[in-house]
Amino acid sequence: MPNTYVVSLVIAGGISLALAVVGLRRSEAVGSRWFVLLLTSIAVWCLGNAVRYGQTDPEAFLFWYRVSRFGAQTAVALGLVFVLAYAGYDRWTRWPRVGLFVVPPLAMLTVVWLAPSIIWADTTVVRESPVLVMDFTYTPLFSAWYFLQYAQIAITLGVLVMVASRDQRLYRLQALTMLGGVMVPVFGNLLWWFGVSPVEHLDLSPFLLLVTGVSFAVSLFSFELLRVLPVARHTLVAEMQDGFVALDDDGRIVDANAAMAGILQRSMNDLVGEQFSAVVPDGGNGNTAERYPEDVVVTVAGERRHFDMRRTYVSENSDRTDQLLVFRDITARRRAEKRHSRLVEESSDLVTVFDHEGVIEYVSPSVRGVLGYNPNAIRRNSVEQFTHPEDRDRVWADIETVLSDPGGSVTFEHRLRRADGSWCLVESKARNLVEDPVIGGIVVNSRDITVREDRKRQLEAQNERLERFTSVVSHDLRNPLGVATGYLELGRQTGEDAAFEEVNDALKRMDRMIQDLLTLAREGRTIDDKHPVDLESVAREAWEAVPDSTGHLLVDVSDTVTADRQRLRELFENLFRNSVEHGSTNSRSETGDAVEHGSTNIRAGPDDPPGVSVTLGETPGGFFVEDDGPGIPPEKRDAVFEFGHTSTESGTGFGLSIVSRIAEAHGWSVTLTESDAGGARFEFETDGTTGGVGEDRPEPESVMDD
Repeated sequence: MPNTYVVSLVIAGGISLALAVVGLRRSEAVGSRWFVLLLTSIAVWCLGNAVRYGQTDPEAFLFWYRVSRFGAQTAVALGLVFVLAYAGYDRWTRWPRVGLFVVPPLAMLTVVWLAPSIIWADTTVVRESPVLVMDFTYTPLFSAWYFLQYAQIAITLGVLVMVASRDQRLYRLQALTMLGGVMVPVFGNLLWWFGVSPVEHLDLSPFLLLVTGVSFAVSLFSFELLRVLPVARHTLVAEMQDGFVALDDDGRIVDANAAMAGILQRSMNDLVGEQFSAVVPDGGNGNTAERYPEDVVVTVAGERRHFDMRRTYVSENSDRTDQLLVFRDITARRRAEKRHSRLVEESSDLVTVFDHEGVIEYVSPSVRGVLGYNPNAIRRNSVEQFTHPEDRDRVWADIETVLSDPGGSVTFEHRLRRADGSWCLVESKARNLVEDPVIGGIVVNSRDITVREDRKRQLEAQNERLERFTSVVSHDLRNPLGVATGYLELGRQTGEDAAFEEVNDALKRMDRMIQDLLTLAREGRTIDDKHPVDLESVAREAWEAVPDSTGHLLVDVSDTVTADRQRLRELFENLFRNSVEHGSTNSRSETGDAVEHGSTNIRAGPDDPPGVSVTLGETPGGFFVEDDGPGIPPEKRDAVFEFGHTSTESGTGFGLSIVSRIAEAHGWSVTLTESDAGGARFEFETDGTTGGVGEDRPEPESVMDD
């Protein structure tokens, strides 16, 4: 039946269960699982006794006594494990060490349930009211077990006293509250053990667990138990991965952890008592007047390693200078920084950092190779003064877009001024890192794409030529081929020679077109082999190679030009052929005689039919070729240099294109004007770096390629 004893035990058990539930909700806290198991054991202890003291039958009393013993014996062991976890001695709360505390009570409980006679020799009912009380005659094994339990309790109390002696007020309150909650039931149990309990033959410790539950509740809710826990020295020092050294005022090592011993490849016993300056020469000698370096280099097993050394002065006595030094290995970071610095220095890309006003704060060493500047010379200057005036507004608009988007980026192309005054085209990617505490600005990575863009233009020109060649092969060659095929069939049917002559003319035209196409393909390439060439001799050879040249060539040059002789001859041949094919028969004098002009006079005979007169002469910057033919109208002068342009049925339309390509391959410019006689005049400008008439000038790098 219910009585005061039973009610007090039920209340204590209920409080313990409620606190266990709170511990479950704080499962992330250190030691929470041991806290839950401890409070559960106390609840079993209290509730088992509540049921036991509510029994009237001795057998039922003994059964529930065994249940309560399960809670009592495990509570002692779990209490010790929880206090060790609470104080920061984590290594004693992991297997196999924790087995030293929990295995013995479990073994004892097994004996209590399976062979209780080993624990108590006899039982006697000594009271039946108000609660049933039985007296046990215990064996020596129980006395030994009782001593072991009190040894665990003594350790528990000692750890709590140690925590309570710390300076932190919160830790003291936590430990003192739990200390009181443990000592009250222990005191009641000792009264029973020594036979001086206020209630004869009654162990009051289960009833006093109500005080334990209340004290744990106060510590849990008022003093943040399971939220703020003290940490043992071995957790902070002995098990920390950073090296730790304590120095006295003479600079001697008085303490060190295992990490520091590993760093120095020494045992902790060897370190203690050594002068710190002898062990770590780069770390100072312990004199407070000396400025200690932050980075310390220690040679470990022949390898130089970098450490970030932090120090704290801990002496309360102003006459002492005790120090704590913490070493953190930053070798990997230093290597990464050095690698990054080397990559930036060796990179061909340009890295620039400037503020929101465009003032350059950093520029990578690659600026020497990209733009030719010394990095120090352009820092603190505005980026605008290095940007092409036509690009400034567009570039700054992109920068403002990035400034409005922290962490954003934008890619754009613009021109930068080199140290020699020339401009290079770069592709830049700007990123907003103004909010980055390390960078604090706009970072721009720039890559010189001048060569790439030149190559792109070359490829576009090459593709254009290929398209034109394809057009010629598919269209222009098809016309004479069709003519030849038609007349060949006609010749087979009629046998007339005129048809076969037409076939022969068509095949010759095709041969001319094929030769011109091959010449065009070759002339698209740059010229690598140039030498001084005599213009007069090359012009004479070219004129003699022109078929049906009934006209006149007048040469008024006596000097040389730096060129490829064979390709210069091809240039003259195409010019002369163009003049002959398009020249007027009325360009001769009435007598048919050519007029003396210059050093060379190629005359037609008195019986020769009239022909065109072609003149080769010098200009201040090069040479010219002109004729006295009908000339070319101004509106058509640009078109004559295009592929396939011709005004006659027999022409291929490639002659002047070949002339233009050969001139470009030499680095010359060609201009079509009108001669004094009204014919065509082609002027070639060879002055400059490519070499002009009368001098062997150096050749520039050509951007033309086939």
